[in-house]
Amino acid sequence: MRKLLLLIALLLSPAIYAQQQNFPPGGSGSVSGLTPGTNSNVGQFAWSQAGVFTLAQQNDPYLFTLTGGGTCNILSIINGGGTTIKLTDGLASCVNLPTSGVTNGFTNALAGYCLNANGNNTGQFGNVGCVGVYTGIQCSGTGATPSHCWGANFAVTDVGSTGATMYGNEYDVYVSSTATTGAGTIYSFRGTAQPTADNFPAVAVIPSTGTGLFTSGFECQPGSLATPFPCVYLQQNTTGVSNSQFVKFQAKNDASVVETATINLHLDNVLLSASPGFAINNASGEESYGILLTATAAQPHGTLVKIDTAHADAFVICTTVDTVCDGFVQGTNNTSGLCIIASTVCPIVTVSGSKVQGIVGTGTCAIGNFVIVDTTTNGRVKCTASQPAVGAVIGKALSVQGSVGSLVDILTKFQ
Repeated sequence: MRKLLLLIALLLSPAIYAQQQNFPPGGSGSVSGLTPGTNSNVGQFAWSQAGVFTLAQQNDPYLFTLTGGGTCNILSIINGGGTTIKLTDGLASCVNLPTSGVTNGFTNALAGYCLNANGNNTGQFGNVGCVGVYTGIQCSGTGATPSHCWGANFAVTDVGSTGATMYGNEYDVYVSSTATTGAGTIYSFRGTAQPTADNFPAVAVIPSTGTGLFTSGFECQPGSLATPFPCVYLQQNTTGVSNSQFVKFQAKNDASVVETATINLHLDNVLLSASPGFAINNASGEESYGILLTATAAQPHGTLVKIDTAHADAFVICTTVDTVCDGFVQGTNNTSGLCIIASTVCPIVTVSGSKVQGIVGTGTCAIGNFVIVDTTTNGRVKCTASQPAVGAVIGKALSVQGSVGSLVDILTKFQ
């Protein structure tokens, strides 16, 4: 009878049962506070344990160990990178693999699995989502320095005497349907406060704490992308009519002065670098390189211009009495584009050998005709089959054009 009562007590007492089953397995710390949970948000069991939050020891009151031989030493793992640290873990798992005989796919120290067969939109965010591992960290400390928080931190180390193949993190995305959409990684900025400086990038590669460094910051290896999709895709800066996002470069010269340059696709169909100033025409049918000058008046795409002798680094429209002009306006939008009045970044093609478009003022153009200044309308061109005077040639026609006011393709031949 005594044995029967003892067996009943063991089955009915969660605390005693947990201790007999070594719960947590390999636990280092008291679980005497283990009591049945009454709040469904907590789970089957709820307990508390006083933690140690100093460098005196590695504190793992709830440690689950899975060993294939030898000892699973947490400190030897986390300090393998050369920095001596000791951590406090709310829940820890340590696995020590055997040195031979392993045939499984891989071993996880901590895993989360979820099967989502629910295709409805009844969830809070318009869908029924399933997350393998979710963390929620709040930074709320006050003091001389702000709180530091990480949503997640993944670390991997090798042993100095041997080589290894290591990955700081891997995202495996299995796609079996062409109707599936998503992304390999999403960074979603949440909250209502907008940083006023560039101090919160979505991705940052920070300096190393040791002597070694990464070999590249971002790399799309051969065969990693389907064609014709890009390795880096910079979309519009904002929704609607907008320039593209930009790439920014920074250098420091021998006088310790920081130099910067940016490149972006402007809504004028111009690939633009604002500093140093240059532009590559991206409009269909044109291949040209331009310099950035100041526009004394708004000028449309294809306008023939000359140097403004009254202002530095500026241009004005070429007139019907000019015989020599210096370039063509590249920008395609003179309402909100690069070549509005007083703009200092209007791209002008001044280089021979460029393929540009000019506005026909009078007459017709045939392929191979010489292109010269029009004598009826300022800023326009006309074509002639006869050899012009020395210095009067602007270029040669590359397309047929018989409509006044339309654009003709021109191979520039500035003299």
